[in-house]
Amino acid sequence: MSDFESFRREAGSQVVQPDFDDLVATSRRRRRTAAVSAVVAVAAVVGVVAFGLQGFGDQAAPVTPVGPSLSPTPTPAPTPDTPPSPDEPAPRLTATQVVNDRNARIVSVAVSDRFTAAKAVIWGYCVDRRCDQQEFAVTVTGDDFKTAQDIAIPVGSRYLTPRVGEVGSDVFYVSTDSTGFLVDTAGRVTDVTISKAARPMTSAEVLVIASDRYTYVGLNPTTGAAHPVPLPAGGEVGGLEQNPDGTLLGVARTSGPKYSNSVVWSQDGGATWSEHQLFKGGSLVSTIESASTEPILAVVQGADGATLMPFDTVHRSTDGGTTWQTFDESPDEMAYLGWSLIIPDGSLLVHIDGWSDGRIGRPSQHPIGLYLSDGENWADLRYVQDLPASSDPRSLTSGFTLGDYAATSSGELRLWIYDYNGDSLFESGPDIHTWAEAPAR
Repeated sequence: MSDFESFRREAGSQVVQPDFDDLVATSRRRRRTAAVSAVVAVAAVVGVVAFGLQGFGDQAAPVTPVGPSLSPTPTPAPTPDTPPSPDEPAPRLTATQVVNDRNARIVSVAVSDRFTAAKAVIWGYCVDRRCDQQEFAVTVTGDDFKTAQDIAIPVGSRYLTPRVGEVGSDVFYVSTDSTGFLVDTAGRVTDVTISKAARPMTSAEVLVIASDRYTYVGLNPTTGAAHPVPLPAGGEVGGLEQNPDGTLLGVARTSGPKYSNSVVWSQDGGATWSEHQLFKGGSLVSTIESASTEPILAVVQGADGATLMPFDTVHRSTDGGTTWQTFDESPDEMAYLGWSLIIPDGSLLVHIDGWSDGRIGRPSQHPIGLYLSDGENWADLRYVQDLPASSDPRSLTSGFTLGDYAATSSGELRLWIYDYNGDSLFESGPDIHTWAEAPAR
């Protein structure tokens, strides 16, 4: 799982139209199927909150992934006796030093659906005070971090943040600014190679994103072989997801004097595509991830002129796209969406990250946090609870993002969320009403 939100944009009082793929990435945190996005945009309520944009300078030259490296105990980063010259490149930390540094921050999380003790967490470390240079490493475990393997992540571009997603019960895909690589819980690394020819996906493949090209590819998690997936002609496709039943679901936007949005889906791995035109509503559209085995297709559509995803309208089909329902989600104050998820019983779970009537020193009358629909009535959402730890109900935003999710054989949903300003990972208890801090390294 869809979702994982590292970059802040400066909103201030200026309205900024977000990039189409950036927008899709804000609610993209599903790591099992489609879910490794290369650029993650997190912004603020327009005219309400101003966030500082974190600068990214030139990175050190990419290196080959290194591993495995057993790291049961933290290893402190080296502290030079004298500070390095500004003209000299900062020394490269080892993967274990990046993972265990007290100033490192969680960047992305993936958890195995079948065996939740198998996890992968990407940590980022700012080499300098301005964070113009960052180093990244992924730590993987098969026993909830009683033991772990740390792998360096070669990232040479200052614009891309690596992401991790589950592609097998103990195999994870790590995106880089090249094609990415696979790593299993034993620390074994397999390079991903992408062929040039596009062809439909098979049942043995999963959907991921090749970060350097923003290309949707079908990946074989055993061999590391991948290929582009055929997409609908005549439009830009974003936010492509692979639902549990194998359906590919995305949003197509055609350019011109006026943008036109459509829901597109394929039930045969991209060989053929169907389309549902969205004639009304705003130009910001994002797919809704699903943890349900039912054939539910859903997207959220937001109004124009916002840097955070407005939770305005939801479109849903429960019959494979034959008919569609529309739900009005913000009839009064506008809610802003952090992420959304269809849970196993078909209900809609959303994380509201802010409200349009919130002001500094005078928060909204509506709490931020999790809201759950009344079964299949997605227009009726009730507040579940606030998020754990540092989530302040008086705050304008929650500070948490969805790392991953998994549904048990009995249909119970488990969530893993993390504080994108810190180093804390939390796991939900039964019925997502309780939270406990979980090991992340």
